[in-house]
Formats: sequence, structure tokens, C-alpha cells
Amino acid sequence: MFFRICICLALITLQGEEMSITAPPQITHEWEETHLGVIHGVLNVPTAVEELTVGINDDYFDKAFIERIKKQVQKTPTGTYEEYWKNGALKVRLPYKNGMPHGHIHGWYDNGLDAFKGFYDEGVKQGIHIAFFSIYSFEGYKFADEAKIITYNNQGELDGEQRNFHPGRSCN
Repeated sequence: MFFRICICLALITLQGEEMSITAPPQITHEWEETHLGVIHGVLNVPTAVEELTVGINDDYFDKAFIERIKKQVQKTPTGTYEEYWKNGALKVRLPYKNGMPHGHIHGWYDNGLDAFKGFYDEGVKQGIHIAFFSIYSFEGYKFADEAKIITYNNQGELDGEQRNFHPGRSCN
């Protein structure tokens, strides 16, 4: 299967130039793990959340957060895990079945902006998975400065263009 990978990294030089990484001719699972943060195979709930939050500041979704999810899933193998920020805003909603993510997983920052999204069918990644990074304010509104966008087919394999998006910058 052929797919195009274009990664526009947030590595900006002093001259303001942008760096791009193009996939090698032979894409390996190791390359995908290193450059895209992809974990292959059927995932349990904590691992799925870890994959989606790779690169998001640990102040938001730290190891203690992952441990709370792990404990809940071990205690109740099927259900929906929800957690809230101190301000009462919803932090995460994780539906799962038999210890595996099942349905739409969604996490938010404490200001209500999306942090990550993904869909799973009994631990198999499907569709578009997005992680939003670098929240900034502009004229009183808050925005995500960049997003990692990974696309999977129904078998959980990478499919189509995979990229990090930076508004106002091309990914060619």
C-alpha cells in the first residue's frame, strides 16, 4: 500500500525557515514510531491515550493521569472513563470495551479547547486521529498553534497523508 507522508515540524530557525521531513522509500514501523509517534497493533486504553498525547505538555496529561485511567480500566473493563479539570471542565471522555478503546476518544485542555481526538473499534485505530498543541491567544480567542494529524484505515494501518499542521505554513 502506498501513502504519502509530509511532516512539517515546528523547528524554526532564526531566519524563520521551516523544516520538512519526507518519508524514506522504505517506511518501517520503527520510522513511524520515531517520527509520527505511532504505536502499532491493537491498543489498550492507557496506551491509546499515551499515543494520542505524545508531544502534549506533561502539565496537561502526565503519567499520573495515565495511571488513573489504567486503574479504572482494570477495575471496570467496560465503560466510559471521564475526568474533569479543577475548574469543572471536562478533561477526557474515553469509552472502552474489554479494556480496549471503543468509540470516540476525546480530550480537552482546561480552557475547553480540544487536546486530542481519535476513534477506535475494540482497540483498532480508525479514521483521523488528531492531537492539538501549543495553545495561544489572539485578540481574546484561544487557538491551537499546531496539530498532528494521523489517518488510519479500518484495519488500523496508516493510510493517506500523515502530517503536522502549522497554520500559515505550507507542508510541501
